[in-house]
Amino acid sequence: MIDISSPPHIVHIEVTEDCNLRCPHCYLGEVRHPGRLSLPEVTRLVEEVRLMGGEYAVLSGGEFFLHPEWRQMLEVAKALAVRCRVLTNGVSLRPEVYHDLCEQGLVAELRFSLDGLSHDEVRGTGTMDAVVKAIRACRGTPARVVVNTVALKPSISTLPEFYDLVGRLGVVEWRVDFPFCAGRMIRNGELFTEEDLAEAVSAFGAIVEKYERHSPRMLLDLAGVFKSRCLAYGFARLDLSSHPCEYMQNSCTVRATGDVGWCPSLPIVFGSIRDQPLRAILVGESRRRFLDLSVHSLVSCRGCKYLPLCQGGCRADAWYEGGGILERDPRSCAVMEQYAERILPRLGPLMRRRLEEAGMMACFAH
Repeated sequence: MIDISSPPHIVHIEVTEDCNLRCPHCYLGEVRHPGRLSLPEVTRLVEEVRLMGGEYAVLSGGEFFLHPEWRQMLEVAKALAVRCRVLTNGVSLRPEVYHDLCEQGLVAELRFSLDGLSHDEVRGTGTMDAVVKAIRACRGTPARVVVNTVALKPSISTLPEFYDLVGRLGVVEWRVDFPFCAGRMIRNGELFTEEDLAEAVSAFGAIVEKYERHSPRMLLDLAGVFKSRCLAYGFARLDLSSHPCEYMQNSCTVRATGDVGWCPSLPIVFGSIRDQPLRAILVGESRRRFLDLSVHSLVSCRGCKYLPLCQGGCRADAWYEGGGILERDPRSCAVMEQYAERILPRLGPLMRRRLEEAGMMACFAH
């Protein structure tokens, strides 16, 4: 059980719902009256992050750089010595502006969305070139530069080749995830089917083989299927009393409407910063109920041989595709079924040893 008095390490602040792209897989969907946090509201939130000893303020949208006062927000955070992680689609500013933000210490980490070699097909003509130029402009600055990728049908088959490109861009981390079945994705489900998931897991296997063979410095997270950090630090052993969401243990989200919730992908609200301070919401009864959840609460997962490895999967996927916060995560279940065939044979000896140390190799015993 998580101590409710322990503040989150990271506060994710969605400063605006405005966006200059219309991505078909966006889980936010169509926003008729886009919300927006004011500069005084964001200032108070950043001050609370500092007082709580938070590690990062994560600033996003919509598109963060569409907020008319985005620069003032970054300057406030720097003045308060709060590090900022900014999520961006990479097409809102000129490359040299991204560079200057990193060089001046206004941004500690910049995460660019880049959805594979078919990025333009998904996000619009010319967007891939713009993002790649922005990433290259940030190389050599003090900021961490990360690429976030959503695995979608047009680009899944070429993910191993895209891995090579991301490596050449010199980013510190590449994070790949599957789309949530929410927002625009509900009517664009053909962009990610069960067959696409199987193909993605196969692509992950090829990437893992490359990664372990070459041992690059770039960190890698393939939708939770493979996390390079586990090579160095190992896996956490299954603890039925632990919370079923790694994100929930360390973070909270403040939406552009002022609502405070669990993660950016879930429509669960604990309260509003327009009614009370963030700290008061975080120690309130609504959040307490969610902190009291445990892996043991996932009744439908009890006895599953894959539980030590998936540890319950993703609660957002369980919400959207399983029908509830405590239901099975069908996507994680599907991935686990394919792990033995498509991932395990391609793992190197070190990752196999890490799995063995955590008691996870037993998941694949017949």
